[in-house]
Amino acid sequence: MVDRRPDSTVFCTYSCFNLRVANIAAHGFPGSVHFRRFRKDCRFNNAALGLGAIYVFFLQQRAAYVQQLRSVCESAIKAVEGAVYYTHRQKFTEDQWLQVVHELSASVESIRTVYENLRENDRRRGFYPYEGIKHILQLMLRLGYPGQYIGPQPDLAQTRKEITETWKRTREQLFRELPRGSAHYHDSPFI
Repeated sequence: MVDRRPDSTVFCTYSCFNLRVANIAAHGFPGSVHFRRFRKDCRFNNAALGLGAIYVFFLQQRAAYVQQLRSVCESAIKAVEGAVYYTHRQKFTEDQWLQVVHELSASVESIRTVYENLRENDRRRGFYPYEGIKHILQLMLRLGYPGQYIGPQPDLAQTRKEITETWKRTREQLFRELPRGSAHYHDSPFI
């Protein structure tokens, strides 16, 4: 069977020829005053188009960064809420404790995908930007699970209070990175 579709090079050549004829008809032959003015206009338009493309590229980069940051924040919120929930329970298992520790650990690592360590260079590892989440992970590791206790059980209420206070400080700084607007329509009796 014979392929009856037009060859793309023929089509492209034909299109370029038509554009060339249209340019000559609209602006005159090369070398004329109208054609030189047309070429100057094209250079300006190309420069404006290039700057516009660069601007759009940076907007897309910013949007991708904000989307990734929102995902990291959601992960951190879920992990910390899991830790607080764990301290409210009277009975819990090793699997529940491992789940909370896993979520906190994953949250710590997901923040590393968005932010590099502070003051990091070739000679120094730097500082983790949101130490509060690592501190909450350390609290949960110290808290452990019931089968692990040798001495007295840790105070769950005190651990919960420390987790909540640490998260409030960390959350305030983490959310400053997010572009957030104020609600135009709200349901608050205080305003």
